[in-house]
Amino acid sequence: MNAPTLACICLAILAALGVSAAETLPNVKLSPLSSRASGTATLTSTSFDIGNIDAIFDGNISSLARTPNISPAFVQVAYTASRTLRRFRVNCSYGSNYDWWVEKADTQTDLDAKTGTYAKIVPTRNFVQGTWDEYVLPALVGAKIFKLTVVRHGGDNYCHINEWELYGEVTVDALNVIPATLALAVNQTRAFGAMGHSNAANEDYDLNNLTTWNVTSGVGTISPGGVFTATVPGTGGVFAQLGTLTSASAAVTVG
Repeated sequence: MNAPTLACICLAILAALGVSAAETLPNVKLSPLSSRASGTATLTSTSFDIGNIDAIFDGNISSLARTPNISPAFVQVAYTASRTLRRFRVNCSYGSNYDWWVEKADTQTDLDAKTGTYAKIVPTRNFVQGTWDEYVLPALVGAKIFKLTVVRHGGDNYCHINEWELYGEVTVDALNVIPATLALAVNQTRAFGAMGHSNAANEDYDLNNLTTWNVTSGVGTISPGGVFTATVPGTGGVFAQLGTLTSASAAVTVG
């Protein structure tokens, strides 16, 4: 048995078992909605008359939350345990441009009084409405509370906040592929997704752009982005790898 064949067999066995070993990743997009659902974060904000805070974290810039003629406006994520963050992105619309900044603290008292553990970690920045602005911290910053403030310029004071993204260090204990089963005809395509799960935080993270994709039994091909193309009738599997993590194999049937 040659080395490439043996390597393929070993990979298939790992996929069948769903081998997991914790992997620490330095720059992963966090999901405040997942954190809230697991009870590890509280989300608060200025009041909105259109949309709600969920729209700011849904990954869709077509949705938004609008303040009722209130500027500045804030959005806050308060975690139950300290999180280590590295990067922030924000997208707002309408008006002409926006100022924005991010503050952090370990307690609400420190944040409100700007004392103790408080710090302004993203300096005041300005960007044109309808575009993304991004800031990468010089070094990782740990805190329990992160607060975004935006100020609208041009027109009225209705702040339209489309998205706020937080990126940081996470420990992933398991890698899961979705969907878990798939049936396609030859030449059909379907996108797979890779989700990482943290046991300690009880949260899930989209790791699709960080994983390596594999197909077993030669039933198709898969792109670096996880798009599977069925090529040969039969049964096989699709699994993902990231460092020491290997997902269980999704069952694929090509008819």
